[in-house]
Amino acid sequence: MSITPQMENFVNNRVIEQPCCKVSVEIIPQAIFEEVHLSVTVQKPITVVPSSELYTNLTTTTSLICCIYIGASYAIPNLEIEVVASYITNLGVSRVCTKTATVPLHLVYETCPPLKDGQHRITLNLSENSVPLLELFPEFMGENSLSSASNAIGFKHFMVNSPAVTILVAKSYRRYRLQSDDIICLNLLVQEVTRRLKNNVNNANITISYTSQLPITDFLTYVKEHFETNQKVTNLQNELNVLSSQYRQIQKRLVVKFKQRNPTPLGNLDILLQTTYEDIINAITNLTEEKNQLLDSQIKLACVLNLIQCLLNLIDTNDKNMEAINATFLSRIYDYENQNWEDVIDAALCFLLRTSLAKSEKDKLRAPHTSFEEVKDIPKLEKHFTQVLERIAKGCAMDVEDEKDAIETVNEECQKETEEINDIGTEFAAASTRAISA
Repeated sequence: MSITPQMENFVNNRVIEQPCCKVSVEIIPQAIFEEVHLSVTVQKPITVVPSSELYTNLTTTTSLICCIYIGASYAIPNLEIEVVASYITNLGVSRVCTKTATVPLHLVYETCPPLKDGQHRITLNLSENSVPLLELFPEFMGENSLSSASNAIGFKHFMVNSPAVTILVAKSYRRYRLQSDDIICLNLLVQEVTRRLKNNVNNANITISYTSQLPITDFLTYVKEHFETNQKVTNLQNELNVLSSQYRQIQKRLVVKFKQRNPTPLGNLDILLQTTYEDIINAITNLTEEKNQLLDSQIKLACVLNLIQCLLNLIDTNDKNMEAINATFLSRIYDYENQNWEDVIDAALCFLLRTSLAKSEKDKLRAPHTSFEEVKDIPKLEKHFTQVLERIAKGCAMDVEDEKDAIETVNEECQKETEEINDIGTEFAAASTRAISA
């Protein structure tokens, strides 16, 4: 898979206002494949066209060219693009292959004059000498006087009217400081600086750490905003269902009135029908606006989740711990009809607090959290988030093996209960047989 760094302004021979880049995915089959389904996924608001393609009887090298561009004026959670190839071999066995890459930073940001200060600051500490900014961001050379001697650079989202992000490098202190007036804007550049430092050839053994406090308060603000917006959407959907049912009932009553041989007064049913219709239109308008607000809150929450996840990985470098952290703090925000994002994350947090992040052995012996209930109390969820983040930041021991042992313990208990039930059922059946034979 290859990505062209050159920005263009057309997609499928159609001119668009914002630049886009091309992604070329090449499939080289080593055998005959009956079906190959290729899908390219990105996180909103980034858009990819085409997003999928189906190939049949694939025997020769085939390539798929996609165009990626920013589909809406929202913040960008990450620049990762994932290509998934699911195929069926000639033996009828299904397989899945994945490949990830990163979209060029030029697609989202443009340089601007650096700012002297910012309300939110993230400081990254290095184990070796800092890499010059021109070496980290060579594609922006010459823009806003960026040179080899520059110790500061500013970035600004070219589609969203958001505050700029300034990156300062301190060569003598081996650290980078990223600052902005909006914590949402820091997310993408913290990820990029971390990724580019780790991929730097000259500093292959560099270690990046974060020792400051986690932005828990700002994170919980966006969690609460998403929860409240989702509740508004749910209430409007329920209201729309009630109004629709009422509208149908009024229509039925009017049909009955019109079918009568002897006309009777409508009893203001026509006025009630018109009023209900207007209420439905207002509810639909409000629901559309709230859904847009929900999408905005989902993207903002995903940005903060990515930032928290990145900082947690810099605090704790244990690979096993990183797997547990990444599995818990997923940045994909899904709100289904019967299960919201808060419901899933609360269950994961409770599991961590009772297993690997437990304060004592007594907490580990408590009954595991196996029930999945709808989150109705947002302060309780905020408390769970605060406890998990504070314990990880303080260096609380996380052992993935403990989690596996806890899962095995739960499975053993369930198996014992099942065996006991089976034994009771067997005894009852034997007693019934003896009673019948007697």
